[in-house]
Amino acid sequence: MEGFSSYYAAVSKVIEMYNTNPSKADEIMSEQFSLYFHKKPFHGVCQFIFLTLLRNKFLIECSIGKIAKKKPRKKVESLIEAAFAEIIISEDEKIPKVIHGWVEFAKTYLSKPEANFVNAVLRKAKFALNETIKTGSLSQIYSFPQWLIDRWTDQFGGETTLQILKLSNKPSEVFFRKAEGFSDSTFSKYSQFFTPSKFDNFYILKSGNWNKVKELLSEPDFYIQDPSTTFAIDVLNPKPGKTYLDLCASPGGKSRYIADKIRSWAKKENSLDILKNDKETLLVSVDVEKRLRLLKQNISKIDFLPARVLACDLLNENLSQKLSEQNLPTKFDAVFIDAPCSNTGVLRRRPDARYRITPDDIKNCSKKQLFLLREYCKYVKDGGMLVYSTCSIDNEENQQVAQDFLEENHTFEPIFSKTFLPEDENDGCGVFVFVKK
Repeated sequence: MEGFSSYYAAVSKVIEMYNTNPSKADEIMSEQFSLYFHKKPFHGVCQFIFLTLLRNKFLIECSIGKIAKKKPRKKVESLIEAAFAEIIISEDEKIPKVIHGWVEFAKTYLSKPEANFVNAVLRKAKFALNETIKTGSLSQIYSFPQWLIDRWTDQFGGETTLQILKLSNKPSEVFFRKAEGFSDSTFSKYSQFFTPSKFDNFYILKSGNWNKVKELLSEPDFYIQDPSTTFAIDVLNPKPGKTYLDLCASPGGKSRYIADKIRSWAKKENSLDILKNDKETLLVSVDVEKRLRLLKQNISKIDFLPARVLACDLLNENLSQKLSEQNLPTKFDAVFIDAPCSNTGVLRRRPDARYRITPDDIKNCSKKQLFLLREYCKYVKDGGMLVYSTCSIDNEENQQVAQDFLEENHTFEPIFSKTFLPEDENDGCGVFVFVKK
C-alpha cells in the first residue's frame, strides 16, 4: 500500500479489498488508513471516499446497474464505485473534473476497452444517481436493508425512521471530551480547532485539524468520545467513597468518564488530595484478554484514584474467583454493564455494520445481554445500582431485555429507562438503571 502515489490507486485497491471480503471493513480501516496511508497527503480523501461508499453502497450499486447491464470484474467495479463515491461528495461544478481524473487514471490502471467502459459509465453517473434518488426505494436511496427499515418503522414510525436513515448517512463528527474543571489552560491553546457542542465539556473537531490536536490525547484529561456513551453514567452520577465495577469496559471510555465524574466531585469537596489513596473508592474495569491492551492504556491515565484492570471472559469464566485472587471485592456499590449489541445506534460511525446484521444477530445479542444481567446483578450491594446500556436502538435489545430481567429479579427496581435515538450531535443508545432493594 505504501507504494501508491495517488489516491485513485489507493482507494480503488481498498474498495477492491472490501468487495472481496466485506466482513473486514473495520480491519481495512485500521490497517490501511492508520498504518499505510497515515503519512500520505491523500490519507484524508481516501478515508472519506471509502466511508462514503459504505454509507451509499446500495445507492451506488443500483445507479451503476442502471447504466451497466453486465457486471465488470472486481478491479474495474471497485474503481467505478470509488469514482461514484467521490461524485456523491463533490459539488456539481466540480464533478466534470472528478470524472476526468478517474477516467485518466483508468487509462493507466486498466486495459483500453475497460478504460473506455469506465468513461462511458462515469459520464452518466450523476444522472443515474439522481434517478435512483428520485424513483428508488428507501432501501436503495439510504442504503439500508429493507428488513431493518421495516423493523424500525414498526418500532418508531415512518417519520422517525426516515430521520434515523438520514442521520445514519451523515459523516460522523469527532468529539473530544475534556474532564470537567481540569486542563482549561491546556485546552485554550487548541480551542480554535474546535466547535463547542450542545453537551458540556464536549467539543467537535473542525475538519482538517487532526494533526494539530492529536497530541491532546496524551493528556489524561482528554478523550475521544461520543456524548451518547456518557448518558448512562450521568444517570448513575458516580461519587467518591464508593466502589464501581465496569464490565465489557474496553476501550475504557466509560471507565474514564466514571473516574472523571468522581474526581469532579472530589474537587468540589476539596478532597482531591486524599482521593488517590481513598480506601473507600475503587474502580475495577473488566474485559476479555484480547481487548485489554487499549483498556490498560486508557486506565493508566487514571492516576488520581484507585483503578484496576482485570481480564475475564464474562460469558465463560468465573469473575468472582478472579476478583478474589486479586484481593478485590465481589460486591460493588454500582455495576455497569455495557453489553455487546447489534450497534444499530452507531451506524453513522460503523456504516458497514448495517449490511452484516441480521434479525438472528439481534436475537442472539439479546440472549447474551440477559445472561450478563442475570449473572452480574449478583455483584451489586444491597441498595446499590445496576446500570445496563447498549449502543443499540432496538427494542428487543433494550426495553425487552430490561423487562425480562425485572420479571425474573424482583430484588431490583427500575429508576431510569430510555432508548436515545440518534441526533445531530450524538449516537443512539439504550440506558436502563436499576436499584437493588
